[in-house]
Amino acid sequence: MSYKIKTHTSEGGIIDETELLSRKDHMLLFVEQNRKLVLGGVFFIVMAAGIGGGVAWYEHNQTQEAWELEGKAQVQYLDRSLDDAEQSKKNVSKAAELYRQILNEYPRTEPARNAVYLLGNSLMEQGDYSGAIEAYQQFIAQYGRNSMLLGLVRQRLAYAHLLNGDKEKALQEFTGILSAQNVYNKDQVLFELAKLDEADGAMEKALKRYQELLEQYPTSPYASEASLRVQVLSPEEDESEPTEPAEPVNSESTDEEGKKTEGE
Repeated sequence: MSYKIKTHTSEGGIIDETELLSRKDHMLLFVEQNRKLVLGGVFFIVMAAGIGGGVAWYEHNQTQEAWELEGKAQVQYLDRSLDDAEQSKKNVSKAAELYRQILNEYPRTEPARNAVYLLGNSLMEQGDYSGAIEAYQQFIAQYGRNSMLLGLVRQRLAYAHLLNGDKEKALQEFTGILSAQNVYNKDQVLFELAKLDEADGAMEKALKRYQELLEQYPTSPYASEASLRVQVLSPEEDESEPTEPAEPVNSESTDEEGKKTEGE
């Protein structure tokens, strides 16, 4: 026959022996009493960790494969010989196909972001300006928060609109870059807008843009050429000072002076 140990408190109450167990003992007792529940929880944790590790491995593997495709595409894109124009076109076309493959098979990887932009560049080289515009707009829609690339992509989009015959949209993109925050190509955009103004015969407007470039970005690589354009477009100023008219000579005083001289 088993007996339970009972402890009397100072107030005369009785404490059961289970109340005297340590935390560790309580945990062991809980596990013993809820073995199935505990084993199920452990199994769930192991499975979740395994799934998480599998997903991480899969994403890493996908990213690596996408980087390999992008490397192959870059080789094709840059392999353009001036001596063989036809082969260069084929290489650019092959690069575009590889960029599309990245977007179709690995859309959620980091190389996919670069592939959208580089696809637009490849289509520009092929003269497919509508396709390039679509690619650049896709980049802006999906990765517009990347301020470092956004200004460059919008500039390329403006070029595509110009080559596609839509100057108004090109100007909208250029001016949009100037009003954007944290973009790093505003000096080049000012220079491009000034050239467009010159082409339109708006010389005063072009002059102001060149001057703005020099004031805001004096160390820009476009500053030297902008300075030359300012000298050419600045209105010529007459540097010769106006001469005061000579006072009329009094003939009578001259004659008197001459007589005095003869008398002496």
